[in-house]
Amino acid sequence: MKHVVLLFKTLLLVGLLAYLVYAFTCINVRGGRERCNVLNVQIIDSLHASFITAADVDRKLRRAHLHPEGQLMDSVSGQDIENSLLRDPFIQKATCYKTPGGMVNILVEQRIPVLRVRADNGDDYYLDENGYRMKPTGYQADLVVVTGHVDEQYARKSLLPVGQYIRSDAFWDSQIEQINVTPQRELQLFTRIGDQTIHAGTPADFPQKLANLRLFYEKVMPEVGWNRYKDINISFANQIICKH
Repeated sequence: MKHVVLLFKTLLLVGLLAYLVYAFTCINVRGGRERCNVLNVQIIDSLHASFITAADVDRKLRRAHLHPEGQLMDSVSGQDIENSLLRDPFIQKATCYKTPGGMVNILVEQRIPVLRVRADNGDDYYLDENGYRMKPTGYQADLVVVTGHVDEQYARKSLLPVGQYIRSDAFWDSQIEQINVTPQRELQLFTRIGDQTIHAGTPADFPQKLANLRLFYEKVMPEVGWNRYKDINISFANQIICKH
């Protein structure tokens, strides 16, 4: 009797193992034959910036012959897709993963430029919020343009905080369109409203200087008119000097 029970358990175990092998093989074969039918691209923070779009990602993958649609899921390399996308300087992070139903998902995190530098020495580049330099090829961003006597080290150390502050303030982000750096490393601001040159001195205490200027805009400009003054000097802590 014991031999019969042992034989039964052995046959049951063998049958179970055979089933597991069969099931695993069927799943792998089915998965290997499944083709990608959906490419889902999500751009992180796309509401605040659109330097990279889902259409851009689609085009990049087609040019690199890595577009997954129609390809066997087993042949789609998420690593190759990520590496290809990361060659774009405007892409900070790319994550690719596959999900059931033939879907390939790509999450893209953009680099967010805060300044466009067009220096007298011929340099032309974007700086992102972390000071990463990007070539301006293929993208147009509505940002503050920095001109004049500026090298990359000065731009990162002294002007990047200025650009970050402007970008964080909706009012000044919409108003200031150019910062010119003089040979003495002083800042001249040019706005979209008015025809003034605004002398801001060094980048030190920049938020306070703009707070003083905004108060001047709110209290004085409506009384005298936006084109009354040609030069406004906000270099000093507690006063604004204007010239006709």
